[in-house]
Amino acid sequence: MIVTLIKPHTHAGRDYPAGVELDLPHSVAVWLHEQGVAQPAVRPAKPRSQPNQSTRKEG
Repeated sequence: MIVTLIKPHTHAGRDYPAGVELDLPHSVAVWLHEQGVAQPAVRPAKPRSQPNQSTRKEG
């Protein structure tokens, strides 16, 4: 689960500033959210794929 840190956080001796996006296991992401340290990352929706429009003429 991708989260955005809303507060600085230190993990395993490494400092992460607010605003950093991290891809974490779901349970860790939920724990950080419950601690008020992270929120789910807001991502733009993926564009829908367009049907393949062939330029080939039939007939």
